[in-house]
Amino acid sequence: MDIYGYTGATGSFTHNVKIARDFTYNIIPALQWKQLSSGNYRATDRGFASDIYESEIKIYDTLAKLCEIAKDLYNVRYTDGHIILVCAPGEEIFSKSIIYSPSIKVAVISIGNPEKSSMNLYTLQVKLRLSYVSLQLATDIVAVVPSMWRIESYSSQTTNTSIVTDDYGSYFYVVDPNKDYGTFTANFVFKNDELQALQRWYAINRGSTATISKIYGVPFIFGPRSYNESSVEYACYPATVKFISMSSFKYYSYNYTTAQITLAEEI
Repeated sequence: MDIYGYTGATGSFTHNVKIARDFTYNIIPALQWKQLSSGNYRATDRGFASDIYESEIKIYDTLAKLCEIAKDLYNVRYTDGHIILVCAPGEEIFSKSIIYSPSIKVAVISIGNPEKSSMNLYTLQVKLRLSYVSLQLATDIVAVVPSMWRIESYSSQTTNTSIVTDDYGSYFYVVDPNKDYGTFTANFVFKNDELQALQRWYAINRGSTATISKIYGVPFIFGPRSYNESSVEYACYPATVKFISMSSFKYYSYNYTTAQITLAEEI
């Protein structure tokens, strides 16, 4: 990866850096979710151009070199706080679903201190945010929700909508719309091409519903229920959901990436 910047006081700089492959990134859509009394979620949207793409990378080199890089990154505060990145294949630090060619403009959000990782090698953690002027979706990716869902861990929750109350004569009765709603949060493992397709779908179909055909290992996506629904495992599928959040994207292994996703039931 090549880094170009201008510090104003000390002129321009260029660094060719090596980054660790276990970088993490977040995509924060410009959606504001509200939950209706029905339990369903609806969103107001400021548009794709207002989405936030952030990444935390680790640069590794000698201590002297990292100190030089850190000094230059600190000094971009004297201009507009931005640097230019030229990323090689495999260095798509804000996801593979956007365009990096020929270069991208990013803001330096925070800079850590060099930390020793081996006898003569140190790492420097840097947090970057993609500038909106460089935010362009790749055009060669088909937008689709993947059919295969692999999970590391998950939690599910159902909100009981029934209310027990009493009348003037102190008789208790139940007010029940007879339909609960739930959320599901999991750490998923995706192939890179599956994740690209999902990220592209999410960027285009903002706030829309999706159908989850089946998640193996999760027999009750929103927890077991007994009324008006079968208690048989996997009978809750296909499930109609909305993607409330996708975050913590991280390298998992060759050609695989993990992501934390929260799904809300659409009832």
